[in-house]
Amino acid sequence: MAQQFRFPQEIEDEIFKWTIHIHPHLCTDAQLTTVSKRVQKCIEPLLYQTIKICGSTGNFESQYRLTHEDKFAVALNLKPQTFFQKHVKNLLFVRTISKGFVRRMLSTCTGIRHLSYVSDHRSRDDCKLIASLPLLSITADKMTLDALSRFKCKLPQVTHLKTAPCFEDDLTPILDWMPALTRVTMEVYKDHEHILQSLRNIIKSVKRLEKIEVFIQHFDDWYDRGYFPEEEIDEWKEVDPRIEVVELEVGYISIWEEMVNSELYDSVSDYIIQYL
Repeated sequence: MAQQFRFPQEIEDEIFKWTIHIHPHLCTDAQLTTVSKRVQKCIEPLLYQTIKICGSTGNFESQYRLTHEDKFAVALNLKPQTFFQKHVKNLLFVRTISKGFVRRMLSTCTGIRHLSYVSDHRSRDDCKLIASLPLLSITADKMTLDALSRFKCKLPQVTHLKTAPCFEDDLTPILDWMPALTRVTMEVYKDHEHILQSLRNIIKSVKRLEKIEVFIQHFDDWYDRGYFPEEEIDEWKEVDPRIEVVELEVGYISIWEEMVNSELYDSVSDYIIQYL
């Protein structure tokens, strides 16, 4: 009788990891932890590597596969704080989250590298918690950036800033408190009035700037309705050759996910190549 072929355990583990990376945040991913204790130990850290939290229910939650704060609070209560400190690397909030839960997450998940902070909570304590994280990138609206600047917070390792839409005031502030910043992404809408001055603020204050991306929502539709004519877009580009205008068909959550997942794919691919 022929002996049944089995992959080495190291290859099996990488197959499970790759499955999670290709299809992240599926409800079926959690079922993989029931295969065996070994598989659970292997993939559970990956399941918690990227967390997307909301405080409301409905289509928005299901569309972006967000986890409700009440559900994630169960995990926070069951697992030791050291687990979250070690394994949570990417965290996304939406505005509907409660103040207490925001602070609990920021004080528990202290190893976050990529943060999307679109929240109504911008007190001194909130900003100090953000500044204590080892961030490489941050997505935030203008009011959050203003609060971080006002409370004299520094983000010394951040290389990529993505400004989330903010309709109250869209002027991007001076960013000299992010000394390592090299890339800025702006998502703009038809109602924004300070795009040109925002670009000048970025160029003035970001000493190591390599690229500015201006993402425009519903590009063709705006031309048809008279918003952002070619002359205005050309005026943006004339400010600096590092400015690139890009048509955008998805929202800031999808942009953030793409950025985070590209880093994860690279790390897993490098590991798998060792076995080829």
